[in-house]
Amino acid sequence: MELRKRSTGLKVETTVKELKAAEKSPHGRTPPTSTTELRSRSSSTVEIDLTQKLQRHNDIAGMLERNEIAPLIPSSSQPVTCDMCDALWTGLSFSRDRCHTLLFADESASALFEFRPSGVICDQSCLEFAASFVKKHPSLQSRTEYLGYRAAMEPNQSGVFRITVEKAVDLPSVRWVGRSDPYVRLALLPYVVRYVSSMIPDMRRRWNEPVQTKACMSGGKNPTWTDDHANEIRLQHRCNSSNNPVPTLEVQIWSDNYMINDDLLASTLLSTAPLLLHPNVTFSRWFTVASKSSHRARISFAMTFEPQARLRRIVSSIDTDEIVRDHRFRVHSLKSVGVILASCAVCERVIMSTTKTQWGYRCEDCGIDVHKSCMMLANTNLPCPNRDYAMADDDDENGMAPRPPRPRYVLSPRDRTGGGYLVVQPDEPPKLTFGKLFVNLQGVHVCSKACRGNDHATNVFAGDTYCRLAVDGMSRETKEVYKTADPVFDDKTCFVITHRDATFQLDLVDLNTNVSVGSLSVLLFELLQLDADDSVRAVASHLSMRGNAPEVALLAHGQPLPLKLKHAVVGLARISLHYEEEKQKLLLYVPKQRKVLQGREEKEFSVETLRTNMDRLGRVLQLAPWLEQQYLAIITWKHKPRSAIVLVLFTFVCLFLNAEYMPALLFYLALVYMLHTALLRLKGDYLTKWIAYDEDMMEQTKLFRPVATLHAAVLDADVPPARKDSHYIFVKVLYLPNDADQDDLGLVYSGGDQFLVGRTHSVRYTPHPKWRDASNVISHLSPPGLFRANAQPKKEHVFRNAHVSWPHVHDCTCQSCTTSSVAAKGVDYHTLVYPLLQAAKHFDNGRELLVPWAAFPGLLRFEVYSTQDDSGGGGAVPETLVATATVPLVRVVGLTEKTLSLPLEIHNDTDGQHRAGDMNLTVRLQIKLPVTSRGVASAAEKKWSNFVIEALAEKDKASTLGTALFGALWKAKDTTKMVQNGIGRLCATVVCTQNLFNWTHPWKTALVFAVCLAGAILFSIVPARYIILFGGLMEFVAGLREDRPPSNTARNILWNFISSLPTDMDLIQTYDVQRTQYVEERTKVEKIENAACRRLKFQALWMGTVVAKMEHERAWKTLCLAYRQSRFVFWKSMDDADMCLPPQGQLIIDRPDDIKEIPDLMARKADDPPFIFYVLGNTGESYQDKRFFGFADKSVRDEILAVVRASFKH
Repeated sequence: MELRKRSTGLKVETTVKELKAAEKSPHGRTPPTSTTELRSRSSSTVEIDLTQKLQRHNDIAGMLERNEIAPLIPSSSQPVTCDMCDALWTGLSFSRDRCHTLLFADESASALFEFRPSGVICDQSCLEFAASFVKKHPSLQSRTEYLGYRAAMEPNQSGVFRITVEKAVDLPSVRWVGRSDPYVRLALLPYVVRYVSSMIPDMRRRWNEPVQTKACMSGGKNPTWTDDHANEIRLQHRCNSSNNPVPTLEVQIWSDNYMINDDLLASTLLSTAPLLLHPNVTFSRWFTVASKSSHRARISFAMTFEPQARLRRIVSSIDTDEIVRDHRFRVHSLKSVGVILASCAVCERVIMSTTKTQWGYRCEDCGIDVHKSCMMLANTNLPCPNRDYAMADDDDENGMAPRPPRPRYVLSPRDRTGGGYLVVQPDEPPKLTFGKLFVNLQGVHVCSKACRGNDHATNVFAGDTYCRLAVDGMSRETKEVYKTADPVFDDKTCFVITHRDATFQLDLVDLNTNVSVGSLSVLLFELLQLDADDSVRAVASHLSMRGNAPEVALLAHGQPLPLKLKHAVVGLARISLHYEEEKQKLLLYVPKQRKVLQGREEKEFSVETLRTNMDRLGRVLQLAPWLEQQYLAIITWKHKPRSAIVLVLFTFVCLFLNAEYMPALLFYLALVYMLHTALLRLKGDYLTKWIAYDEDMMEQTKLFRPVATLHAAVLDADVPPARKDSHYIFVKVLYLPNDADQDDLGLVYSGGDQFLVGRTHSVRYTPHPKWRDASNVISHLSPPGLFRANAQPKKEHVFRNAHVSWPHVHDCTCQSCTTSSVAAKGVDYHTLVYPLLQAAKHFDNGRELLVPWAAFPGLLRFEVYSTQDDSGGGGAVPETLVATATVPLVRVVGLTEKTLSLPLEIHNDTDGQHRAGDMNLTVRLQIKLPVTSRGVASAAEKKWSNFVIEALAEKDKASTLGTALFGALWKAKDTTKMVQNGIGRLCATVVCTQNLFNWTHPWKTALVFAVCLAGAILFSIVPARYIILFGGLMEFVAGLREDRPPSNTARNILWNFISSLPTDMDLIQTYDVQRTQYVEERTKVEKIENAACRRLKFQALWMGTVVAKMEHERAWKTLCLAYRQSRFVFWKSMDDADMCLPPQGQLIIDRPDDIKEIPDLMARKADDPPFIFYVLGNTGESYQDKRFFGFADKSVRDEILAVVRASFKH
């Protein structure tokens, strides 16, 4: 025993006198006694405290005598720490001083002790803490039991920290004269406090306001605080969420100064985790505090944590429920009555405001009013009596107030291991329910400025929030979580569903304003569809079937869902939703189910709803022509294997099937269709249908008509002598499709008898005019010309007057090729281009086939006109037809090019008779046939073909019957509303019926499959006439019995079954996120295809948007630039080009050297683009022009220069 005493450094017999000396000096030194300090405390209080400490020390001594405490020597292989504080108090203590951080180690961390038989290990400083704990829990007889106790203890819970400040030693001296007056300030922090500056803490980040003792006058370096100094401090701790941080105790010792700022003597931060794990244990302990001048400063506290009382209520004779009655505070406008003012139930102070109406917080259950700062204290000190239960308790069994129903909990089919879900159902018991919605709300994250994209900041200390859950007319509010942007609710709720088309709504509500700051909306059909897709995906995975459709997860398990406010994402909700449909009620007779299904479409009139329903009607009506096209594709052997199979089946049915069993064929067809849709469902094509729901169903069945390109250049002519009023001459080129069905040929009509290809420029009227002379090339722009600024430009057809530069062949012997320079040899700058659709023929059986190019029926007509002005006939200038020439285009099909001399038919203006002569017109023609890769057209070529077809058949939309009809419907609002809702009901019924067969919900389609199979077998065995007779007799018998006819029952069951399926709008909203991704990808592809189509439309080798300016201009302008062969054409904008407005100008170049690049390092202005080149060319008005083009990207500039150089090489 003596050896044990010396090793521990403790004495067994301890008297009050020795304990007083030990209280003066914890390090074994006895400082001189201060008479002033002893006089400041009453002798009775000192004796009581010393008696309690003496008792605790004697208890420890007794344990040592009984060998219940033994020293422990830890090994290096298995390090051991203190079980009471987990080395949080005996390790390194943290403190923040003015400009630096100090770390101190506790000297007592080296000596360890073990309590027997509990197995608790502690160090010397926590010896009293451990002894008090062991004495309070004598049932712990092994270390395993102690570790089990700690595992079952909540690491964070609400309660009160009771801390008694006793004394401090070795504090630094900050006064030159006299002794300092120290006091202690304590505060709970959610985590390490953030300081605004070196010494000013951020008070907004605290759980509670700091609490301090009174100053110990002349306490000096070794002060002692007594009851007279208010040294007992209570700190409230509120924990109502699992992510609430464990509070940290901030300890600061200050020196009170008169008329100047107080001085900080020492400080430290202490974790409260040891107190939370060992509640209701009172002990005293010394802690090291950080100080700038003293490294041995310490302070002594008597500490205990009292958790919030948990009220137990017996709800039955068998089990009990543990209920923590928290308040449900909501912001309220508290009005005073006369001179009576609203007061706080916690602090009993008046809830003040600048107006007569005070804003306070009222509990929705018990009705007490509190300040905002007192809400946490109310939950800790004044538990909610729960007014409904309180009223029920006050009455006896025969009283008027019945006991409220006991909260009922159920288990989720997917979460049977977790806790139960609180059942929420309508106030009135429902007559019929369709399922249960299980909601597991884990928590919410509110986005702040620190959140960037998918990177979300956590532990942002701001906001008091709660969530409101609502569905099918029922609502429930969760608990409130204070002072965090990441509240954790851990709320499990089960809603009883009475309407299938209900929508679940989650609102995140700000407790301070009672206003929703974010919401989440989910259809019940979305949850059903999620289960259906999961089951289909599991079957497809088991069968190793993979389709081309994208992987779709509507509400991925474990993935947070976005909270939105006015279409903007403001947060994320960690929530799990599961809708368990009562499948056994699908075949029940449910009254008015037809109204329930079609009632979804009953909406108030709006243009947007009408437009949506018109689109839906268009998609539904497309089913009929789609079926017709499929039928035509089968009988016309478009797909030979499919047509052969259908022919064999049709022959078998006609030869061997008895007419009595024809109804069985309908069921067999339904079975085949459902097997086909099941295969599509497993491959993922079904999801693609609803993701890309607005695509044209007829697009795949349309006949693709390739587009060839016509090049026509007028060279010269021999014409009769000019009249007196004719000074200029030009040629109009017309295209005649010649496909009007006049001789019952069956050609598909192009939409017009003739189309203007373009016109040449005007030249002087001579007997032999020439248009090939490059010096006479002028702008091809429609009159008024480029330099007629006061005239409004005329909108033209996109194909009209499109000019390109067409090089001659190498062995050309024309005058231009023999006399001109090599660089400008053989180029027709005035060549007209025009798209030619391949002709198609429509047969009586509905089949459409392309007419070979060798039998192309189109014609090309050249009309020679004379005029008085060279403006090309613009305005009121008369034009006179001089002669015409016509050539069948089949003559030049398949040729590289051909120069023709066409005879002219002369028109005499005096007598109107035609006279033939030696007059002719020389033209150069070529038809470039389309080339497709492996016979398959690209998407851009298909778009280009459709655009040509629509452009040739365009009409004035303002005068159509549809516009007038819509205007009339708009005037009659009620009629329009009726039409709108009728369309919506029709579309909903058709789509729900369609979804019944295409495995939208696999278990429902499987049931229909079984019914169809049973019907097929029944009608295969029993003749149809007997079944029809039996059904008729049942109808008559039901009428005699005044019972409901079986047909009515079957029809009602069918409506009930169909109403459980989603409509097209439900599925569209379900796959809205995936559709957004699909539209984004499709938009990128369409952008590339539209660019390729635009280049084909304008006969451009390159086309895009650039910035440009002339040589003497200062500012850069944005232009749409297109490069054709040896020609730059530009518009004011890309929209002007798409609207078929004439170009602003052009630059004709003879050689690549006409384009000069400006070096990137050349000095330039600040607003100049980084990459520039200029073009020196002919404007078409017989003069040269220089224009600069700028690019922000070097690759764009290099691309257009490469295209230009490549065009001169061919």
